[in-house]
Amino acid sequence: MEDEKKLAEMIKSISDSLSGEQREKIKACKSVDDFMKFAGEEGIELPDEMLDTVAGGAIWQAEDGTWMVLDSYHRVVQSGIETREEAQQIAQDNGLTPFECNTV
Repeated sequence: MEDEKKLAEMIKSISDSLSGEQREKIKACKSVDDFMKFAGEEGIELPDEMLDTVAGGAIWQAEDGTWMVLDSYHRVVQSGIETREEAQQIAQDNGLTPFECNTV
C-alpha cells in the first residue's frame, strides 16, 4: 500500500507538470505498458524510484469490471478477479507491488 501511494504521488507530480492534452493521454492509459510507452513517446523522464516501483507489478481493472494482476514483466498473473482489494492481496501474496495503474 505504501508503494502504491508513493507511485500515485509520483504520477500526480509528473501529471501536474504536463499540458492538459498530455494529462488526458495519461488518463487513457490502461496498463503499465501504456503509461511507459506514453512517457517514452513524450520524452518524459521518470524517476528511478518510480521505475523500481512500476517494475514490481501492477493491478488494473478490465473493461468488464474485473481486475487483473500483472507481474514485473507485464505478464498476467491472474485475471477475472472480482474486487480491487482481492487483486491487491493477490499481488502482495505474489511479492508484487499492488500499483493500480489506471488511477491516474
